[in-house]
Amino acid sequence: MVSDLDFASVIRLRESGVNAADLGRIRMLGFGPYAAADVIRLRETASTSGRSEALFEAGFSHAGADDAVQVRQDGITVERIRSMKRQGFENLTLEQIVKLSRERRHLTEVAMRLVTKVCGILLCASDRS
Repeated sequence: MVSDLDFASVIRLRESGVNAADLGRIRMLGFGPYAAADVIRLRETASTSGRSEALFEAGFSHAGADDAVQVRQDGITVERIRSMKRQGFENLTLEQIVKLSRERRHLTEVAMRLVTKVCGILLCASDRS
């Protein structure tokens, strides 16, 4: 999984709390090898095998560390990818998946603000009666 494995990088990986079992699952999906610095960055951003599974499910069998970090930052999960496929969104690029995820999150935030306003209006109306 680590392309530049040497004694110093083994120490850095250990000090960074990199999980060997998680790395093994990521490698079994066909990802990597990654440079030690990228493996540490994946660990620091909590990009686990679950994120790699989301990339794999989306069809990105050669995703890099940057892709895994992007998936993590945008909260894309295996369940979300499967949901997109069920809705007819197949053969999307990572950029398209990220955009759809961001738009969905934005719409959810707008809906929550609208619900809050409506509840406030209803409470004011009920106080007046």
